[in-house]
Amino acid sequence: MGKTFKNVLFFMLIVFTSTLVIPSKVYASNVENTVLELNEGEWNTLTDYDYIEDTETWVYYYYKITIPDNRYIKIEFIDTQNEKTEALKYLSVYSYIDENGELDHEGKVYSYISERTNYIRLPGGTYYLKLENTDSASVRFTTYPFKDNAKNYSLSRAKKLVPGKKVIFTDHGVDSYNRWYKIVLNKKQTITVYPQYLDNPWFSGTYDTWELFDSNRKKIKYTKRSGNCFRTKTLKAGTYYVVLLDNSYDSSGVHVVTGTEVKSFKWK
Repeated sequence: MGKTFKNVLFFMLIVFTSTLVIPSKVYASNVENTVLELNEGEWNTLTDYDYIEDTETWVYYYYKITIPDNRYIKIEFIDTQNEKTEALKYLSVYSYIDENGELDHEGKVYSYISERTNYIRLPGGTYYLKLENTDSASVRFTTYPFKDNAKNYSLSRAKKLVPGKKVIFTDHGVDSYNRWYKIVLNKKQTITVYPQYLDNPWFSGTYDTWELFDSNRKKIKYTKRSGNCFRTKTLKAGTYYVVLLDNSYDSSGVHVVTGTEVKSFKWK
């Protein structure tokens, strides 16, 4: 083999090897879970995850909230992901993180928090929010204590209901009892009422544990109009009474956690 041919072959080998791409550092795909704390009463931007390309790391975010004692919580939820999808976009609430720093599905206490305004009931403790089926959302939470020290547990103690004003109450432990309210009509008119479950969006939004009476304790009939709207026939001027019946106990007197313990009622 001639010297010239050997030189050409050596040159070609150098050119070929110089075109090989040798990475300076090789990363395996990593997963990290990051917990961020939310402050009550503040709007927060939540992100489901980030991908860090330099280190090929998927970072998943969980958001911690702290409830000081037994409370009901208003959670405002606005999906900010522009992409449309048929899947329901919502928040889930978990009660703990496992030893691997991941949310344990056995610890899921609420799911499908997807409405603009949602109400849930939680005992005191630490909880974690997780976005589902969306990359980003704005969230704000506000807590309210289970202090329902109302004395309107009989017709004689009925509290006046202002038209259009929503009353929020809970069926919970010692706070569970019938509530009595009175409606004063200054002229002939119908009464339209709007009872709602606030802590379970998968329910119809209505409940049938309320009754309406006139001043002689005669029951007033009403008909369902649509959704959570009920209406009476035209009634004469006078005082009428609404009793919101406690349904948080079973027939044996045992308190039952139904998932629908935060309720509201209003009339017009």
